[in-house]
Amino acid sequence: MFRIHHLLFVYAFALFLAACNDDNSSPSAPSTNDEIPSSDSRASNDNSSGSNTSDNSVSSSSAQKDSLIVSYGTMTDSRDGRTYKTITLGKLTWMAENLKFDYTVNDASYGSQCSGNDEANCEKQGRLYTWGAAMDSAGVFSKDGFGCGNKTACYPYKRVRGICPEGWHLPNKINFTSEEATAFLATTDSIYTYISNNLIKDDFHYILFWTSKEDDYENSYATYATTRSEIKTYESRLYYDRVPVRCVMDYKEDILNILDLSIPKETRFNPNIDYGTMTDARDGKTYKTVKIGNQTWMAENLNYDVPIPADSENVSWCYADKEELCDIMGRYYNIKAIFGEDINTLPECTENWTNCKPYAEDKIAYQSVCPDGWHLPNKTEWETLFDEVGGIENSAFKLTSTSGWISEEGLNTSGFSAIPAGQAFINTNVFIYVRPNRYMTFGHNTGRAAAFWSANGVKTGEDYGRFFAGIETYNTTSSLKTSLFFTTDDSYYSVRCLKNAE
Repeated sequence: MFRIHHLLFVYAFALFLAACNDDNSSPSAPSTNDEIPSSDSRASNDNSSGSNTSDNSVSSSSAQKDSLIVSYGTMTDSRDGRTYKTITLGKLTWMAENLKFDYTVNDASYGSQCSGNDEANCEKQGRLYTWGAAMDSAGVFSKDGFGCGNKTACYPYKRVRGICPEGWHLPNKINFTSEEATAFLATTDSIYTYISNNLIKDDFHYILFWTSKEDDYENSYATYATTRSEIKTYESRLYYDRVPVRCVMDYKEDILNILDLSIPKETRFNPNIDYGTMTDARDGKTYKTVKIGNQTWMAENLNYDVPIPADSENVSWCYADKEELCDIMGRYYNIKAIFGEDINTLPECTENWTNCKPYAEDKIAYQSVCPDGWHLPNKTEWETLFDEVGGIENSAFKLTSTSGWISEEGLNTSGFSAIPAGQAFINTNVFIYVRPNRYMTFGHNTGRAAAFWSANGVKTGEDYGRFFAGIETYNTTSSLKTSLFFTTDDSYYSVRCLKNAE
């Protein structure tokens, strides 16, 4: 208990220090969680359930060159017909009133209530929601927050609609400037909310709204305003607290600048090679293929969305769970996607984990997640590829694409066109998460490594060991190397399929 309170104090103190920065200083550059789009990315709400009209545009500081432009409008929630005022602060449009939507699913633990249990307060000040209700944990409107608040960890990097109207979503990380905070606070009414965090009581003024950010499966984050008209974020015990909801209008999100996505996909292939094509009958996706020696390989990473097995986490992912990134990078797959029910047939190894490699047998023409007529290459088949392009010590530059690598670009003389998608993995270092929604980490070695599953594996006690083929930047220098690795069942890697011998 002492350790938890100590951590909360440290976190609150850090927030206090951050809030004490010069009010005129620019906010730090937003991370991928920040609710700040690019200068031209805020989209109009043409497809939302409620219309948004702006009027009475004002400047909070017209004398300044980069003064904040504030405008007001209205939107209507089509679910219950309620109309809300809106406020546009710079690039974001917010609800300027607390949400009043009555969300009750199964029992009150998923629902909402009025302050003082007085319906008149709901109409004036909006409803109070548990974090699970704010996230739409029952999945009524979307699956973005399914199970959240019910001892299940969620995905803070993902935009969550929650119980917001269509075309709107819960905010995640808040990064208000001093001017924006002042303008936003003018839209709020003080409302009593029960909070379990007593470390901020001396500076506490009133709770503003829930965010979709979660610290672990028992704590989430809400924003609050202080007596100094600052807006901060604090950790809340999500089972007990009931807090208002403010929604943000959807905007076009910036695509993460991974592998320089401004470069067209076609330029990642070798223009001097006559590629073939194949179509996956399961989903209709078409891939380029390339013949290298006597082998015919996919020249792109597999992008087949494997169905999720019962009682399991997602077995395949797009980078940061963004479908648009799968087209270039393909999907990441875990061991359950690769072996499925055949996991139990893997040979067992009782040696020290690092000595288990010899037990990983080659599976012959093992289809795995590949389309009909194709299979997951085994260790021997990967070695055949490396030998064909000059040996494992000299093959890296010949197999890698001419764009996307942080150090030195590849030559791609083979046409294999390996891109440095890196890997994804389940983050088990900080908290223990309840399946199926364990927290995923993306971006590990992105720009520096390409890693592909092979059809080899062993069972080592409770875990599973797997071979995979890899191409990586060696010691962060400009030297690429090709090698075979051994890994665990927490990792997700790319897949390249090999055509069956005729």
